[in-house]
Amino acid sequence: MITFFRFGKKKEIDRTPARNGAENVLKRETERRFSEEAQADAVRSVKILGSGCSKCRALLESTQTALAEMGIPVSPEYITDLKTVMSYGVMSLPALVVNEKTVSAGKVLKPDGVKDALRGFR
Repeated sequence: MITFFRFGKKKEIDRTPARNGAENVLKRETERRFSEEAQADAVRSVKILGSGCSKCRALLESTQTALAEMGIPVSPEYITDLKTVMSYGVMSLPALVVNEKTVSAGKVLKPDGVKDALRGFR
C-alpha cells in the first residue's frame, strides 16, 4: 500500500472516555483561568488624554473603576499636555488610549464601556 504525505509511524490516540467528566471540567477551568491571567497581562498601559475638564476626569474615574473591577493591575495615566495629546492624533477629547492605541475619543465612557474597550485587548 502506498501512502502519500504520511511519513513515519502513526500516532496512537487514546480514545478512552474521561471518568464522569470531572477531568474535562478541571481541564476547561484550568484553561479558562490561564487565559484570564494572560488577558489581564495583555493590557500594559492605559492613558486618558484630556484638557483637565470635568468630562476628562469622569472618564478617568470610570477607567479606574473598570480596571479595579476587572482585576487589571494597571493604573491609568492622565495626560493633559497638549503636545503629547496631539502626538496621538486625537481631535476630540477626552480620549482613552490602551497599549498606545486610541480606543475612544470624544466620549465619556461609563465603566461598562471601558470594560468593553479593554476586552478587545484580551
